Amino acid sequence: MNREDILKEVHNNPDKLGESEVHFQRKGAVIATLIGLFFCAAMVAVEYFITHKMDFGKVALVTVVIGTSDLYEGIKNKSKRQIIYGLICEILTVVFLILYVKGVFFA
Repeated sequence: MNREDILKEVHNNPDKLGESEVHFQRKGAVIATLIGLFFCAAMVAVEYFITHKMDFGKVALVTVVIGTSDLYEGIKNKSKRQIIYGLICEILTVVFLILYVKGVFFA
């Protein structure tokens, strides 16, 4: 493929992302998820040390985001490992949601 063909293809498909753009978007999503996880863990830890109570709602929020992302990517890439990891995160989400509801209504 020569330069003119490449330029013609880019011109005909302006909405199609390049390989580097897709890579940067994925890497940005991973970094954002990790920062969100760290921030959530810090908030839960500070809240626990101050009030001696655990808020499982924040943990459930993080696990549902991570689980859904891994489950979607595993289904799209047909990766059993990612599907299993996503399902484990979703099961943990249900557990944390139950603990959160228990803490809100029965504390």
